[in-house]
Amino acid sequence: MRFIFRTSLCFLLVAGVVACEQKTVDIPQLMPDPGLSWQLRNDFLFDQKIQLTSYADSDRIILSGVRTTSVAPGDGRPGTDTSFVHYSGGAHPNGRTDYRPLLSSTFMAFQYTTHVNVILTANPVLSGANAPIRMSEIDRDFASFSTVPVNVGETMALNRRNQLLIPYTRYDRSYTTPIIDGNRLYLVLADLVAQGSGPYASDVAIKQTKIVQLEGGSNPASIHTIGDYFTVSMYRGKTYRIAPDGTIDQVYAYPMLRQFTYNGVLYGLTYSGGTSLQLLASTDQGSNWSVLTGQLPDDYARLNYKVVNNRLIASYYSQLLQIDITPTSLTITELDNTGLAGNSITSVAAFRNTVYVSTLSGVFAKPIRTFLNPLKK
Repeated sequence: MRFIFRTSLCFLLVAGVVACEQKTVDIPQLMPDPGLSWQLRNDFLFDQKIQLTSYADSDRIILSGVRTTSVAPGDGRPGTDTSFVHYSGGAHPNGRTDYRPLLSSTFMAFQYTTHVNVILTANPVLSGANAPIRMSEIDRDFASFSTVPVNVGETMALNRRNQLLIPYTRYDRSYTTPIIDGNRLYLVLADLVAQGSGPYASDVAIKQTKIVQLEGGSNPASIHTIGDYFTVSMYRGKTYRIAPDGTIDQVYAYPMLRQFTYNGVLYGLTYSGGTSLQLLASTDQGSNWSVLTGQLPDDYARLNYKVVNNRLIASYYSQLLQIDITPTSLTITELDNTGLAGNSITSVAAFRNTVYVSTLSGVFAKPIRTFLNPLKK
């Protein structure tokens, strides 16, 4: 009887287990939202990973690196296409990492050893849609281009009149052996014209060039453009405004380490000859400047500033920050950079519903809806 009881008990236990298993309900697990982190784009591989700058408007986005210029939508593709086309030919950079190519809605410009190649943005592959600016033909004493470091700011600037400003150094031949003139910066101001009409203009013309000379060393601290004008700061000199006709005005007695435009106002970061970092503002295209705030942390002078989707965004290595400026205050919010750790950011641009971060080790993307999520402490 004891054996039969044990056997019966075993059957009852097994039946109970089976019954319990049959009543188990599978609860679906929620997958993490991929839009909460930055995702590496797998269409920028190998030498296409090294990215230097980017540009975006309502019609297109352009990413430029050391060996590729990538545009979405590509030439001839539907306006709704957001896939990138990698261009070569005239739009193929030469592998340099010490400058930023110039990108705009009308022209792109790439520096080589002795010339700048200007290309129509609308037609980056047509052989007739580019024009070289040969520096030695403009200035026979041309020595080399003078570049702002890629992590600091723009190397060249294009105003709304399509005038291109190119900084360079020249030889001083007053010595037996010519040396580079280290006391002055020289700039070529070139008027660019897209010949033809519509999106299929087939040629670039350099209508005229002027040479502009600035005192205060041969290395620019920052170069910027707003409206018709250019503002150029010298590390060992002052800040100047250059008009479309090449006229030079000194507008500030000290160099601006960073310059950026936000909501129609030109801003500059400077120490003004002292030890405290100040934020200056100009509401008249760089003609007059006023101190907005002082006693800023030195870190502000190390940031790279850019307007993205109507927001002022700053970057430093793999960090992203949102800057809010009012007439009486400046606040900073660090943004969530999950997925970007260890990657050095060079540029940020938004196109359609996506934000693209260019780095020296790839292109990362994130939806606009989560772009401004603050970093959780």
